Amino acid sequence: MGSFPTLIAIYTLAFHALMARTKRICPAGEVFHVLNRAVARLTIIEKPEDYAAFMRVVEETWEIVPLRVYATVAMPNHWHLVVRPETSDQVSEFFRRPGLAAGVALVGTTAASG
Repeated sequence: MGSFPTLIAIYTLAFHALMARTKRICPAGEVFHVLNRAVARLTIIEKPEDYAAFMRVVEETWEIVPLRVYATVAMPNHWHLVVRPETSDQVSEFFRRPGLAAGVALVGTTAASG
């Protein structure tokens, strides 16, 4: 029989294989509510400058992928956008941009690393 850490690793791999996220389908012309929450409810946006930086990152991403954005709400530990794509892959393309992910992660000055 395997060691306890080995059994945990096998269980973890099996769990993730069974719980793999399915591909999101975002048909063109439909309206979507997209949100992202910080891990463990950590603060990622604290000061007015952080909110401005978040909006700057969203705007820079929009210049590359011009996704129609109807509303944006940023709060200390999460944000929401209401969007309407013109193509079926535009939502995924917008939100997987490295600039958006990295920029939002770096906005907060009090967020823990790890």
